[in-house]
Amino acid sequence: MIILKILIFDLLMELCNFPFIIYSMNNNYNTLLITEKGLENITIKEIEKILNRNIDYNIIEKKNKILIYTNLDFEERLNLLFNSRTIDNILYKEKDKYKYFLLKNLYERSYQLKKIEKLKSTLVNKIIYYSNIWENEEVLNIMDDGSFSIEQGIYIKNILPIFWRRKEISEYMDYFEKYMNIKKKVNIKIYCVNKDKNKLLLIERNSENALVNDIIFFRRLDIEWLDLKFKEGSIDKIFTFRIKKDSELNIKDKYIFYHSDKLLKNNGKLYLLLYNYDYKKILDNIKNYIKKYSLLYVDSFYLYNYNKRLLLIILEKI
Repeated sequence: MIILKILIFDLLMELCNFPFIIYSMNNNYNTLLITEKGLENITIKEIEKILNRNIDYNIIEKKNKILIYTNLDFEERLNLLFNSRTIDNILYKEKDKYKYFLLKNLYERSYQLKKIEKLKSTLVNKIIYYSNIWENEEVLNIMDDGSFSIEQGIYIKNILPIFWRRKEISEYMDYFEKYMNIKKKVNIKIYCVNKDKNKLLLIERNSENALVNDIIFFRRLDIEWLDLKFKEGSIDKIFTFRIKKDSELNIKDKYIFYHSDKLLKNNGKLYLLLYNYDYKKILDNIKNYIKKYSLLYVDSFYLYNYNKRLLLIILEKI
């Protein structure tokens, strides 16, 4: 009964937008960093890279969230607020409560004229880090709603992830200027493919607001015709997200593997993100189906997106 009351109180505070939140107190640490479960090692590496030091930390899993307890001073928290792409929230300890540090929900992006993306930006950036996208590559995003294409552009151009929320923390503009170093010219081609004309137009307008429309190339195209628009062996990485009601492979799924086999360079990779209810069966189906192609199963991970479990599958062209 006590545990139930705590959970209800937690929920009510979140719904009422309280400036503090109940989490297990840890007297050894003054800061709490929150991300959703999955590839949390990427988040730890990112934190240490941003701070330019190793951190002492304690990790606890709670309701599919990863709580990272550590010690940071004010400027280090500010540094993470401006630069982290995988942290959902930063909190600091004040007496017996954890309070949000300046902003809530760091995954929110204010460049969107209309939110059509199904994936949380912090989840996408974990995958971007893992895939090691860099300049001098050609990246293909199939059936994309902007989730991958725009975040890839923001990452490659080194645009601060809270760039569009800077007015909310205007008193810290000196720090904003300190950290802002947008790359004006980058050598990369990011292709966003979607057959829906209206959705593609909206993604393009969102990309303009996100300052990345100069490196994203939009193609209104059904998946079956991809090999008519892209040269064989020209793509370094392919990303796609599929919501599947069953575990059997349909014609669109099969086209993903067919085109990946044709379009990827040798050692190029396909990053297939799935939402399904029987991941074991669908993974087995994929492993069996790709035997007809020069595609090798590399690895798979569970990640969480707004508390829903997804599966990331990585295949390599050999």
